[in-house]
Amino acid sequence: GADKQLGVDKQLGADKLQDNATVVCGDGDIRLRGAEPNAGIMEMCVSNVWRSVCASSQSTREEWVNTSKIACGQLDLNTQGVSVDYISNDTSVVRIHCVGTETGLGQCLTPQQDATSYNCYYLLNVQCQVPECRRKELRLVGGAMHSEGTVQMCVSHNWSAVCYHSWGSMAASVVCRQLGASQGSPLVLKGSVFGALNGSTGTVGELYCKGNETSVQDCSYTPTSC
Repeated sequence: GADKQLGVDKQLGADKLQDNATVVCGDGDIRLRGAEPNAGIMEMCVSNVWRSVCASSQSTREEWVNTSKIACGQLDLNTQGVSVDYISNDTSVVRIHCVGTETGLGQCLTPQQDATSYNCYYLLNVQCQVPECRRKELRLVGGAMHSEGTVQMCVSHNWSAVCYHSWGSMAASVVCRQLGASQGSPLVLKGSVFGALNGSTGTVGELYCKGNETSVQDCSYTPTSC
């Protein structure tokens, strides 16, 4: 009755987690343990041991979703459309409490973080959305060669085209260096020479670089319309 309503899979819980305490990891690391890289049982490294994150019966579903969103963000996955399920479990886990403003699950540890004597019966099973792009990613689209095209940078996991009115040689140098084409001086073109959006879902204006940044995302910019 209750197990069926919660979507509990006791066998999966036992099979998936029987060796979770044997893998060495770095404190604060997290992972989703499942068949897909963006979905699975949420685990956090505590004292160099992987521990499953408990879905405490004292927490609300909103708190579970907030915890899941923090984990997705920490893994550089899209935090939109997070789903949470429960898998029966009777092993030692880590108990955390997140309010939703944390940048990583390590900030959510409770005083009972040493969970060797704490039994939990439901674990967070999370599915994050695979993002359109990842932090620090950059691409040129619409050009005849890989070294030319409309500049698009990853902003909040979405491709955004750079507006030409704030485009200059400093920003062009950073872009070329980030793409591994730092030899020579870049040719700075303004206007939609290679097409305007070219598949991007947003735009970036007021892009200002000093020229010594390691990525264009380190420059000053504002997501806005051109």
